[in-house]
Amino acid sequence: MRQHPVQWFKAGQCLCPGDESVGIKAFRPVDRMHKALTGQATGGISLVALALAYFDWSIHLASAPGKQAERA
Repeated sequence: MRQHPVQWFKAGQCLCPGDESVGIKAFRPVDRMHKALTGQATGGISLVALALAYFDWSIHLASAPGKQAERA
């Protein structure tokens, strides 16, 4: 039976064996910047809430043939 060359890592363990100085803490500013930019782009509304509102709107549009004709 052949073994897969997959290595399992614990949370917080560095994936780069040669550069152990970079840890999880180094990526926190990147995560914070991502969240800040996403918040600015969406006006503070959750991406999940925006997606649900869009899908709700599209389902209502799909079930209203008169509205479809009006939009076309």
